[in-house]
Amino acid sequence: MDSSCNDRFKMVRLHFNLTQEKFGHSIGLSKSGISTIENNIRRVTDKHIKLLCAIYNINENWLRYGREEMFHRLDDDLLEQLMRKYNLSEYSKTMLEAFLCLSDKQRVSVTEGIKAIVQGFNMLHEKGKA
Repeated sequence: MDSSCNDRFKMVRLHFNLTQEKFGHSIGLSKSGISTIENNIRRVTDKHIKLLCAIYNINENWLRYGREEMFHRLDDDLLEQLMRKYNLSEYSKTMLEAFLCLSDKQRVSVTEGIKAIVQGFNMLHEKGKA
């Protein structure tokens, strides 16, 4: 592994908008441990690569070697099943896949936004009934 693996390690943290402390906590490293990796003082261990890939759905080939895409694609069979079951369009499938690839924090933000829209719609609907 060369420093580019460390660079990609940092890219993961930045993608999910995490502090070094929160990112480190998720994979069992201290803030200073994350800093030493990001500053190329030490290399990412196999253990931390495996954890990172499992927790954040990162493609190990991308993290180690810069090959392929950053994230694993969702199981196409599962998406196809959901498309059939719920009669989803290709666009809906893409939206669902994009949503599932967001960080937890980003998914919460999107969900809260949708809740606000639904509540607004319900309020307008109730006013129309009155």
